[in-house]
Amino acid sequence: MQRRDFLKKSSALIVGFNFMSYVSPGFASPESLNKKDVSAWLQLDGDGLITIYSGKVDLGAGVKTALIQMTADELDVPMGKIKMVMGDTGTTIDQGQTTGSLSIKDGGVTIRAACATARGALIAQAAQYWDVSPSDVSTTGDGSLVLKTKNITITCDQLLKDNFQSLQVADKPVLKKYSEYRFVGKSVPMVDIPAKVTGEFTYVHDVKIPGMLHARVIFPKNIGSKLISVDVNPVSSLSGFVKIVRKDDYLAVVSKTEWGAIQAAKNLKVQWSD
Repeated sequence: MQRRDFLKKSSALIVGFNFMSYVSPGFASPESLNKKDVSAWLQLDGDGLITIYSGKVDLGAGVKTALIQMTADELDVPMGKIKMVMGDTGTTIDQGQTTGSLSIKDGGVTIRAACATARGALIAQAAQYWDVSPSDVSTTGDGSLVLKTKNITITCDQLLKDNFQSLQVADKPVLKKYSEYRFVGKSVPMVDIPAKVTGEFTYVHDVKIPGMLHARVIFPKNIGSKLISVDVNPVSSLSGFVKIVRKDDYLAVVSKTEWGAIQAAKNLKVQWSD
C-alpha cells in the first residue's frame, strides 16, 4: 500500500500520537566528554526538558523508546520531558557497537546509573534548600521535588546551578526498585513511528550535509585476494570524482555524488591476486 494512500484513508489514526521532536545536540561538547561525568549523559534546560546522550543508535528495534522509558523511570519524570540524542559522534560518548542486547544491557544501564546519580543529587540539593534530611524529600513524577512534611514543591531547574557539570556518576548509585517503575515493562507507543508514517523521519539515504561525499568499496572476487595494482586513469575524468582510498588490501572510491561513486567503482581498473 502506498504511504500517500494510507495517509488519505487513515489520517484519524495519527491524531493521538505523541510526536517526539528531533532535536539538535544540547550542551555536551566533544572536548568535554568523560563517561564518569553525569553531564556527559544528561542535561537539563530551563524549561524542565531533559536531554539524554546515548552512543547507541536505533536501527528500528525500539532502542530509543526503551532508553526513554528507562531514563524517565530513573529520573521520575514523564516520557514527554525526555529528548534523546543518539549516535552523534560530536556530542555522545562512544558506547561501542549497536548489536544484540548491548544497547540495553550496557548502554542503557550506564545511562540509568547517571540518571540515578542525578536524581540523588537533586534530592540532596532540595534537602539543603529546605534545610531538612534527604529522607524528607521525594520526587513527584512530573519533574519536581516535594517536601513531604509540608507538601511544598520545587522544580529541578530551579535547583540546578551548574547542570551537573561537577557531578560524577556514582560507583554504586541508588537505583529505583522495579516495583516503582511506571514505564519500563509497560507497553508504550514507539516514539519513532509517527515521523516514519508521515515521512518526516530522516533515513540515512536522505541525509544531506554541506560538502558531503559518497564512497563505494571495491571488493575482490575471491576471499583472501591481495590488491596488486590500481589504475585510476579510467575514472579520474568522471564527473564529481574526488580520489581513491587505499590501505593495504582495502580499496574505495570517493565522489561528490552517489552516482559518481557507483560509476567510479564500476570503471576502476583493479588487479587482484588469485
